[in-house]
Amino acid sequence: MRFQAALTIFAAVLVVAHNDTPFDYVIAGAGTAGLLLAVVLTENPNITVCVLEAGGDGRSESNITNPELRGTIQHTKYDWQFWTLPQPGLGDNGTAGAQPVPRGKVLGGTSAMNWMIHNTDSRIQLDIWESLLNLTGWNWETVSTAYRESETMYAPPRDMVQDFQYDASDHGANGYIQSIFQRSVMNLFPGYLNPTLRSSGYQVPPDRNGGNAVGGGFLPLAIDPTNYTRSYSGSAYSVAQGRSNLYVLTNSRVIGIDWLHTGCSGSPATAMGLRYVDSSTDLNKTLHVQGRQVILSAGCVQSSQILELSGVGDPRILTPLKIPVVVNLTSVGVGLRDPWVTTTYLSRNGNDG
Repeated sequence: MRFQAALTIFAAVLVVAHNDTPFDYVIAGAGTAGLLLAVVLTENPNITVCVLEAGGDGRSESNITNPELRGTIQHTKYDWQFWTLPQPGLGDNGTAGAQPVPRGKVLGGTSAMNWMIHNTDSRIQLDIWESLLNLTGWNWETVSTAYRESETMYAPPRDMVQDFQYDASDHGANGYIQSIFQRSVMNLFPGYLNPTLRSSGYQVPPDRNGGNAVGGGFLPLAIDPTNYTRSYSGSAYSVAQGRSNLYVLTNSRVIGIDWLHTGCSGSPATAMGLRYVDSSTDLNKTLHVQGRQVILSAGCVQSSQILELSGVGDPRILTPLKIPVVVNLTSVGVGLRDPWVTTTYLSRNGNDG
């Protein structure tokens, strides 16, 4: 079994799969990473993939597709509506300092609700994954290649390029996700924002998607310039919808891993499928995968939840809940760091020059 982390997007055919249908891969979560992975895998017509998604299909929702309405599906049926525990010092507002944790419950996952900022991690951050966690291949060189392969960058207008910093080699040209630089704010950077950042002691990297995301700068947005709509998993759905080897089941919430071996007999713990709830029947179904892998791509919150519900985690947590321990792995469900974003707004009188 493999835990799949951040890439980007897409999906395929919405069908009802039979309970005993064998697949080469079963993926938990049709979100930002899971759907893209499914599309890449099924470019090989001999590989079958099934993706399970707890949410529905929101591709026709203007609150998702219209960039001007970004974020407005929070606190709706398309949001898991998670909250943190109370956070002392963050104010009350009737929540004792608890903060919302927006997570998409819809095809495309959180890529359907975010603010469409198309940015990558820093080189140092990804290289630390490989060295600290002993994850061979999870480094800047390999992951940045995947970033570029997922993107189609539309270059800034020629009249803006001479004063605007970006590096075309840090972006892709044939990926599923469209990205653009907004002309409406590009002209603010050379004459105003970049000098202000530098005079304040901040770095201004040539391109923040080139491995150095520290400092100030301008980032592209995941918007399709041909129709000015959000570019995300749902918008890329039609790319693969004709593939007979790709299945996406919506309204199917994964509740655990189905084990072939639990490690009790001396064999290593081996996953053979996923257990999920079909909201149309509210009955537990077990979906089996044949030969290949079970992949958890349910996001930073629920991938860990599925592992713990399946007996992979800290026995001090699992045992009191009467969950049999399959793999003693105390690192599951800990260490999440959610970076905060602050915004600064400037206003002016409409009559000012």
